[in-house]
Amino acid sequence: MKFKVTYINKNNEKNIEYIEAGNKFEIKNKFENELGFFVVEIESAVNKDNAFFGASAGFKGAAAFDLFMFTRELSILLRSGITMPESLEIIENNTASKKFRKAVNEVRADVMGGTFFSEAVRRRPDFFPETYAKALQGGELSSSMIEVLELLAQNLKKTEKIRTKILNATLYPTVLIIIAINVVLCLMSFVVPSFENVFYEMKIKTPFLTGMFFAFSNFIKNNAFIILLLLFSGVIYITNFAGDKKFKSFMLRLGLKLPVSKTLIEDYLLFTFSGMFAVLMKSSSPVIESVAVTSELLDPLVDYGKRQHLIEDIKSGAQISTAFKNLGLPGGVIGRIAAIGEKSGRLNEMFESISEYYSERIENMAERSSALIEPIAICIIGIFVGMIVLSVFLPLIQIALSNY
Repeated sequence: MKFKVTYINKNNEKNIEYIEAGNKFEIKNKFENELGFFVVEIESAVNKDNAFFGASAGFKGAAAFDLFMFTRELSILLRSGITMPESLEIIENNTASKKFRKAVNEVRADVMGGTFFSEAVRRRPDFFPETYAKALQGGELSSSMIEVLELLAQNLKKTEKIRTKILNATLYPTVLIIIAINVVLCLMSFVVPSFENVFYEMKIKTPFLTGMFFAFSNFIKNNAFIILLLLFSGVIYITNFAGDKKFKSFMLRLGLKLPVSKTLIEDYLLFTFSGMFAVLMKSSSPVIESVAVTSELLDPLVDYGKRQHLIEDIKSGAQISTAFKNLGLPGGVIGRIAAIGEKSGRLNEMFESISEYYSERIENMAERSSALIEPIAICIIGIFVGMIVLSVFLPLIQIALSNY
């Protein structure tokens, strides 16, 4: 995988290099321990036009469905006794996505050329994430490729299920708000101005609230083209940059500062991390490498410096549970469960239970959030529409009372 490395050399000069490495841990070890440089930042040099799978789940490029189907189909074909090249050819011929089909073709060509399957996958980070390739490498070393593929398929399915739960929880309120905004804009553009003309011809003095809405209505009418252009530009911007790493990171960091979304995002990041760490542990991947790869899934919940301290603690001989406790993760569940896993010798099973725990928390929270957001949104919309109606009819009520 290619990385962009920003570092300061022994002459105190800042430099940037693009290098190939298995993970960020290898780069930091080479630059700081072997070369004596200070690493400022390590970024993936993958094309940023590729969208991330989910919210920082570490899956890029290919749609979640394509990656899941590839993993599931490959495990079934291999278990049936079909060779790896033949299995990849069958999947390639039945894949709908042209880009993903091309990636599978390239992987098959590398495998037929003598390259390990995990290495062939790692060479295409736009479609297969580093955590995915690392799990496959563990499966190759332990001769349990089929079992690892099945674990990855289950993990992908579970992650997509949770992501869908979150999207469904926000779908109804979002649609409701969009409809309400359109209704309000229509009222302000067509209904309110007609009342303004009537009041002007009748020379009726309008109250402050009515005048405020008349001014707002005029603003919308006079700047309708600019408003529509800004809305259209916003939609285009979000569509084009929704998959950009910096854009997603910004949205996640913003969500971590909001009270409603903070807990949900924290739980989702911990869910993806613990689930993938359990897969790597079951694939017999080395602990330090597994932590180095999966800890990136905690960004932006845990910054780069803390993640490096986590790896250094484990390298120096600290227990995994102690290292995670020092990381200060929300709730402290991971550190506590990891301690039990170390004592019982079932670390992978305990991390799988952590993933299940956060999965249930997210589902419950998504349902509660949806039930809470809907009435709040309806109340806010009702108040705003009520204010418009009141502002329009208030002068009429004053006339009726004065005549009476």
